[in-house]
Amino acid sequence: MEIQESQNYHLKNKKAEQLLIEKLKSIGFTDIKSDKDGRRKCIIINQNHRKIKIYFNSRYKGDWQPSIKFSDNCNPNEKNNKFWIFIDVPDNEFYVVPERWMARQIYDSHQKYIEKYGGKRKINNDSLHHKTTHDQIKQWKDSWDLLDKKYETKQYNHIDIEISEFPEGKEIERIHKIRERNYTLIKKAKEKYYQEYGKLNCMICGFNFEDMYGEIGKGFIEAHHILPVSELTENSITRLEEIVLVCSNCHKMIHRRRPWLKKEELSKLLEKNS
Repeated sequence: MEIQESQNYHLKNKKAEQLLIEKLKSIGFTDIKSDKDGRRKCIIINQNHRKIKIYFNSRYKGDWQPSIKFSDNCNPNEKNNKFWIFIDVPDNEFYVVPERWMARQIYDSHQKYIEKYGGKRKINNDSLHHKTTHDQIKQWKDSWDLLDKKYETKQYNHIDIEISEFPEGKEIERIHKIRERNYTLIKKAKEKYYQEYGKLNCMICGFNFEDMYGEIGKGFIEAHHILPVSELTENSITRLEEIVLVCSNCHKMIHRRRPWLKKEELSKLLEKNS
């Protein structure tokens, strides 16, 4: 039984690694290789003369389970070239998290947990597993710009924003077929908004991640596509005007029902209940 569980674990881990590599390739990374950091599996990307190390953790149901060995009482805003990518395999979702932020998050969360039970784990004090929930990392969904050197210092000057439409919807082969989003489009939408307003505020509620979280929130905002990706064809064109920049909460509320709420509908609900 233990041997079978171990084999299943390695098969699932391999599948998640393949999903991640295919995702990285689909958004433009080419120099990618599997590697190990001690006994810890990782992926190395060489991008713009920058070596990026990615640790990954996958879930098929429930929560992610990284280890408390990766916790650290560090400065969560400290920058390096290491990242966690948490993979939700069934939903094909990715959360790109700075390694130092994650190390501190694991540390703080674990300390709070053991304090609750008198300085030890509730069941098995020798266990190294640490539960990471969707709510803890949802702000990092699809934060692929963190892996791009140009975004490391958040330079928004001298931007060519004349291109206002982009091809989307090309089918790419993974474990199953999904439709591909154009990440250049999202980048351009953020840059255009920043040029016009000087900040990346939620277009529905006005929330600003930098104002709330400081440096770590600088340049962060989620992008909502008005047209669902499932309705795109290989030759679909998406315009900048069809992208709505939103905070994580408003983004979730838009998707609470089908058809999705429109920006104006959610704004009215917010006004009504505030």
